[in-house]
Amino acid sequence: MFNIFDKITGLFKKNAYGIYISDKQIQVIEVNKKSKEITSISQKELPQGVVNNGEIVEEKALGEAIKSLMKEAKPRPIKTSKIFVSIPEDQVYEHVFFLPSTLSGTEFEKEIQKQIEERIPLPFYEIKYDYFVTPHGNVKVTFVTMVKKEIIAQYYQTLKDFVGIVPVCLEPESISLIRNINYDFSKDEGTVLIEIEGKELNYWVLWNSNIFDSNTLTLEDENTYSQFLIELPKSLLNLENHTGRKVTNVLISGTNSTVENLKSEIENNLKLPVQLAEYKLLPTGVENPENYKTICGLSQKGLSENIKTQINLLKKNGS
Repeated sequence: MFNIFDKITGLFKKNAYGIYISDKQIQVIEVNKKSKEITSISQKELPQGVVNNGEIVEEKALGEAIKSLMKEAKPRPIKTSKIFVSIPEDQVYEHVFFLPSTLSGTEFEKEIQKQIEERIPLPFYEIKYDYFVTPHGNVKVTFVTMVKKEIIAQYYQTLKDFVGIVPVCLEPESISLIRNINYDFSKDEGTVLIEIEGKELNYWVLWNSNIFDSNTLTLEDENTYSQFLIELPKSLLNLENHTGRKVTNVLISGTNSTVENLKSEIENNLKLPVQLAEYKLLPTGVENPENYKTICGLSQKGLSENIKTQINLLKKNGS
């Protein structure tokens, strides 16, 4: 995967801009690239049905809400012609493939397409994907993010046609969140990041700033935590088999009341140290600043953060 990070950040000479769109709300942010401080931020609740399970249903209504939010941003309106976009996980498929290190070029792309077709319950021609690769021994660890082309078009055209802003990068909220976790994922050890948000439990297994596994479980299932405590050890063993490294720490992000209970379950059953996640950037002077953790991570994509997870679903790759 070619690195377009420098080209993207070059679009924002003074400030970086981001927007996060979910079913319930929208958030916008402006961050000064030099000071790396938030210069303006705001959020607005969305009427029910404007966005449903990550799919934009009412483009015009969403566009009007975004324009209003940008004008009302505090302490000053946000004005930009280009923006980073973070979309909810509801419409995102993520998978890690362990491909032979001998594959390259066209053969490598064909194998990724084959693996996607075997695992995603959608026709291949309907999806757009992006990936990043970590060579390790005899394999290329390949983290792939996939979204329906129709969904990408919805976000792009809504912002362009109804707001007058051109999206230059589109990434899933998971990548934005990971970027904002105040932890050195580049360490030569495995780390598990868990996020409990709304009705979902998401977790990622990382090593050396790379994602080795990811999964999403619904909290509506009463057996979720039992299933999680069965699935997670499998992910840990997978990491150890491929890298020889063990997970040494677990981070939990979320405001759900079950966070503390899950922390105890992991410590007692898996004998792993667990700590609540801290964030690199959060706004001050607002109610519940942790609600902004995802969009703050998105904004850091424009602050020359040196991380490897530079997914951009607007790239030509996989189109």
